[in-house]
Amino acid sequence: NDAQALKTYQQILKNYPLTDVGFNMPLYIAGYYKRLNKEVEMENEFRETEVFYRKAYQENPNSSEGFNALRLLAATYLVQKKWDDAVKSFEKILLDYSSSRYLDWKTAGSIIYSINAVSIEKLKKPDQPIEFYQIFIEKHPGYPLNNFLKEVIISLQDLKNGKKSPLIRKIWEFFLKNIP
Repeated sequence: NDAQALKTYQQILKNYPLTDVGFNMPLYIAGYYKRLNKEVEMENEFRETEVFYRKAYQENPNSSEGFNALRLLAATYLVQKKWDDAVKSFEKILLDYSSSRYLDWKTAGSIIYSINAVSIEKLKKPDQPIEFYQIFIEKHPGYPLNNFLKEVIISLQDLKNGKKSPLIRKIWEFFLKNIP
C-alpha cells in the first residue's frame, strides 16, 4: 500500500532522522512521488530533501552525518539531473573529507568516477574536473591519490584534445589494485 509506505517513511524521518535508515528517507520520499508521477509533490519533496541534507551537513561538519549528508545531497542532485550541483557536491566531499576515516579508497574512486562521468557526459565540460583536481592537489600536497589524479588530468586533457584515453579503465584498475 503506497499510502502506508509513505506514512512509514515520514514516521522514520520524524523519529530517527540521523540514523542510517532515517537519513535516507528524504530521498526515498521524493522518489516515491517521482514513481507515482506526482510532479508538484515530487518537486516540493526534492526541495525539502536538498534543505534537509544541506542543513545536516552544516550542523554536523567533519562527522559521518556530514559526510553522508553530502553524499545523499549529491545523489539528490543526480536524480533531478542537476548536474552542476551534483559535481560541486562530489568535489566538496573530496575537499572536506579527504583526510577523514569516512572517505575510503572505494568511495573516493566512485566519487572521482562520478565527477568525470557527469562533467564529461552530461555537462560536456572536461575542463571542470581538470581544474578541480589541480586545486585539490594544491590544497592537499602529499595526499595518497595525488599521483593518480595527475594521471587522470593527463587522460582528461587527452580526451579534451580528441585523443583516445583509457580514463575509465585506468580509474577502476587503480582502485581495484589499491583498495586495502
